[in-house]
Amino acid sequence: MGEPGPAGPPGPPGPTGPANHWFSYQEFTFDTRTYDINDSQADRVRQLAAYLKDNPSLRVGIDATDANDRRVKEIRDLLVQAGVPANKINIGAFGDKQFRRDGRIELLIGTGD
Repeated sequence: MGEPGPAGPPGPPGPTGPANHWFSYQEFTFDTRTYDINDSQADRVRQLAAYLKDNPSLRVGIDATDANDRRVKEIRDLLVQAGVPANKINIGAFGDKQFRRDGRIELLIGTGD
């Protein structure tokens, strides 16, 4: 059998996911009384930012009890620094209520406006 030939042109885009639906991406936990994002968490945020750049129809949700929480702001700022447009970042109650009760922050990927 010979070598495969060059790849052909890409096919048509597939269907988009359900509109206005959130999918869990990553959960963040912080040490008590700290607001610092560690290096591995920062890398995960940057990976999400790169994914969003490649998929501009998607947006990110930061699921947290308090939109003014310093940890939420740290994650949001890191997303913006990594190139995610601020208008593609939503903060609010999108995911599992138990996460918010436990003081965790969850990042979600969303479709729709």
